[in-house]
Amino acid sequence: METLPQEIVHRIASFVERREGEDQAFYHERKTLPANLPPLSVVSQSWKEAIESVTFRTLHITSTDLHDLRTIVSGARREKVRRICFTPVLPTYSDDECGRHETIGDQIANNESFSLSLKQLFNIFKGWEDDGVKGPISLDIDNPYSPMDPHKRVKSRHEYQMDVVTRKRTDIFEERYEGSYIRLLELGRFPILNHISSMSVSNGSRDYSPCTAAQIASRFPNLEFIAWNLKDLDDSTPDDRRIELAEALVANPLLSVKTALVELYHETPDDQGRDNEVLLSLDSQADPLSAALRLLSQTLTKFELEGTIDPSLFWPPSEHDPVPIWPSLQTYTVKFDIGTPSGKWYFARDPAFRFSSPSYEGHEEPTPFRTMPDSEQMEPLLLSFAKAAHRMPILELASLTCPLTDPEYNHSQFEISYHAPGKPASYGDESEGDVRSRRLYYEVGDWTPSADVGRALREIGGERYTGQVVERFLASQW
Repeated sequence: METLPQEIVHRIASFVERREGEDQAFYHERKTLPANLPPLSVVSQSWKEAIESVTFRTLHITSTDLHDLRTIVSGARREKVRRICFTPVLPTYSDDECGRHETIGDQIANNESFSLSLKQLFNIFKGWEDDGVKGPISLDIDNPYSPMDPHKRVKSRHEYQMDVVTRKRTDIFEERYEGSYIRLLELGRFPILNHISSMSVSNGSRDYSPCTAAQIASRFPNLEFIAWNLKDLDDSTPDDRRIELAEALVANPLLSVKTALVELYHETPDDQGRDNEVLLSLDSQADPLSAALRLLSQTLTKFELEGTIDPSLFWPPSEHDPVPIWPSLQTYTVKFDIGTPSGKWYFARDPAFRFSSPSYEGHEEPTPFRTMPDSEQMEPLLLSFAKAAHRMPILELASLTCPLTDPEYNHSQFEISYHAPGKPASYGDESEGDVRSRRLYYEVGDWTPSADVGRALREIGGERYTGQVVERFLASQW
């Protein structure tokens, strides 16, 4: 074995199952299976090198593992690390506190714990850099938890629920920390890290404040990829969190990032017959977060966004603002909510349905009914989208999509998409001739855009590609 080139040994080791029977096991069971790799590392020096390249490539750690990370992942092992998945562990709380909402003091303690553990991780990375470890490394910051959170307790959830029913305990489960957002403290004390190339932030049962993702990313000057799963709305001051994220993006432009996947979760109100939530401050005419995301997008090659937007995502609201350009953007896909940040709706009642809102017709439960585009709100969005696309010289794919549900709970979508020549569409192409042409596909039901908006959309890509655009209205793909 020692006579084989090291590259061959690495290749053989890559096929070894990391844990006995892991291919047949459920994902959550795999960590409990016996490990196959460590015993092989003592076969020979070449096998040790190969096995450690596998075992240290991706590390899953919590904030309680930082000492082990510092002591075990040392020397040449640090060069083998390519991805770290970091889960912050928050302070625990008592059985009695399971029945009470978090206090301001609890939230402060969570923020301090999260910030301290993340700074310790950064300091470890900084030590690696100072010792000449170059990376690159991907950093995934996963959903934080406390050991007393419902999904982390010793007994099953059902047992605790039965104790509540029989009045043996008081427990509000996840409601304890609803509306609490984990925040980063003392950002200026965090070291700059040059070898982090990719970063993701994930929410779950607990949520990070959206600006936290942008603040962390600002410490990585060579960051190329971000994937953020964030939440920007609950029953408390949603505008503050959106403004904080907008301010963080403007204050720390992520100019090195080339790919951005951003999801800003916003739960649409159940009763579509009532006013939508207003996400803007009283003095805002346009959405600051949409404008900040536009600035982010102008240096990207790929941008995928889900969230609540207005036209300033694509075009500045003031004629005095600089004319934007997206010189490198190739893919731009946006999945938007049916409501606008200003509290209006992009969609209205489809006249084909009898009632405008079940809540006004004596129904016990409100039912979705907004499936017809409201031209007054939709056309400014589409026009700004088209104007922006005209300033994307190498654009290959752009789409605007909104998921919809009718009163009978049938699902559909509103979608307008542009496809450059040579780039097959996921649906809509009918021939090879289509693929060789610019294409504009509409999945908009019985609605049609105005002549001005339709003309602006048809001109996307016209300066780069000659020939007529293929324009096609498609039936629902659902």
